[in-house]
Amino acid sequence: LVASSKTMASIAGKAWRLSEQSDGTCVIAIDLPSEGSEARLFAQSGCDWTDGIGTVISETRSTVNENQKWRLQLHEDGFFVLLNVRSQRRLYAQRDADLNSGFGATNTGPVFDDQKWWCADLEDGRVTFTNLFSGRLLCTLDVGGYGSCEVGAARTNTPEDAGKDASMSSMPKSWQFPDPNDHPRLPDAFFCDKLDKLVLAETFSGGDASLDRLWNFEEGWQRNREDQCYTRNNVTVIESTLRIEARREAPPPQFPTPTDETHIPRYGGGFTSGSLVSKFAFTFGLLEVEARIDARKPYWPAIWTTGSQGDWPHNGEVDLLEFYQSPGPTILANIAVGGRRKWEAHWHESRTPITAWPEYFFASDSGPACGVPSDGWHTWRFLWMPDRLELWLDDRRLLLGPMSRYENCDGSGNPFKAGNLQRVRLNLAVGSNGGDPAGAQESRYFVRAVRLYQGSTGTMVPFDFRPNI
Repeated sequence: LVASSKTMASIAGKAWRLSEQSDGTCVIAIDLPSEGSEARLFAQSGCDWTDGIGTVISETRSTVNENQKWRLQLHEDGFFVLLNVRSQRRLYAQRDADLNSGFGATNTGPVFDDQKWWCADLEDGRVTFTNLFSGRLLCTLDVGGYGSCEVGAARTNTPEDAGKDASMSSMPKSWQFPDPNDHPRLPDAFFCDKLDKLVLAETFSGGDASLDRLWNFEEGWQRNREDQCYTRNNVTVIESTLRIEARREAPPPQFPTPTDETHIPRYGGGFTSGSLVSKFAFTFGLLEVEARIDARKPYWPAIWTTGSQGDWPHNGEVDLLEFYQSPGPTILANIAVGGRRKWEAHWHESRTPITAWPEYFFASDSGPACGVPSDGWHTWRFLWMPDRLELWLDDRRLLLGPMSRYENCDGSGNPFKAGNLQRVRLNLAVGSNGGDPAGAQESRYFVRAVRLYQGSTGTMVPFDFRPNI
C-alpha cells in the first residue's frame, strides 16, 4: 500500500522508520526534530501499563535494548503482528476512546483482530501501522509520558476502508493485559492500585471439615424458580479443591418441591446442588476466584457478591461470573443496584457469547467423579475501588464503570460506598436461565482458590475486611 501526499500531510507523529538489526529484528522509531535522536517503541516485560509500553528517546546510533526490538510477523492474509523480542508481548489497539484502556501490549492467548496491523508504505520510505480491529493509527503523543513521549493509537484519518475488515466484529470489546501468570506480580502492578496485602487466601487445604470456618451453606429452594434444591451434601472438598455437584435426584424430604406459583421450578425440579455464602465480608479490594465451570446447558454456575446492609437489590450485587443461555451460551459479568421499587433491580451488564473465546477455552463436561480436572481453569476478578468497579476474566476486562454509575434509582444511595460490606457466593444452579434440563444428569463446579487483596496500612482507601459478620 502506498499513501497519497494528502494522507501523508495528516499523519504527523504517526510515520515510523523501520531499522533492521543484524539479528533480523527491527527498531520501530519516529525521528525527532533534534538532530540525531529518535523515539523508539518499546514494551517491557513487567505488568504495569505505565512502565510496560511507550517510546523512549535515544541517540540514533546508541545501543538498542532488547525491549526496543520487534519482530514483524507477516501473516498470509496480509496483516502484521508486532511482537516485542524481550517480553514477547503483542501490540494491540482497541476501539476505546480512552488511550489508557484502548491501547497496550499483551502476551496471552490467540492473535485477536486488535493485535493485527496493516503496514502502509509512505513515499519517503517510512511506514504507518493501522489496527485491523479499531482502524486506529499507531502514533506518539507529546503528553509527558515515559521518556519524553507516550505512545498511543489515534483515530485514523486515512480512507474509509483503511484497517477495516469483515472480521472486525468477531472480537468482544474488552481490555487486554499481560497474563498475571506470565510474570511474578502483585495486584497493584496488575491494576495500578496499591493492593499489596493478601488478607484472605482460601485454598481449601483443610479439607471438607474446614469449610465451616469461612462458609455458610444455603439449603432448600431459593430463587429464580430454579430446578435444584440446595443441600450441604452436594458440597465437598477433594484434593484441596472445592467441588459443588448438581445431581438428578429427588430432594430431601424436609425440602419438598414447591408448588406455589412464585416458587415452582420452571422445568419441574428433580435436581440437588450446592451453594455457599461467605462468613467473611469486605469493603474495597481485589477479589480473585480460580474456578472451572461446565459450560453446557442447563447449568448456571455463578461467582457473585451481595451487600450486608438492606434488602436485595438495594444492597448491591456483583456477578463476577454467570454462565447461562442468553439466548445461546453466554458469559455474563453484571452489577445490580436497586430500582425505583422494592425488589426491583437495575442492571449494568456485559454479555459475551461463549463463541467469542477460542474453542475448548471453557470445559464442556462435568469433570471426573473422582479427582480434580486439569483443564478449563480460569480466574475471575472483582476490583472494587472508591472511584470504580471492574470485572475481569483472566486478562480480559469485561466490565468497567465509575462509582457514580451505581446509585440506587430510588435515591437511597450507592450500595458500593464504604460501610456496606459484600459477602461472596459460590453456587451451581440448574434450569431456569440455564435452560431446559431434559436429559441432563450431573455436573461438577470446581473452585481451587478464593483470594482477597487490600491495601497496606497508611492508604487513603477505607479498606475493610471482617472474617465473620
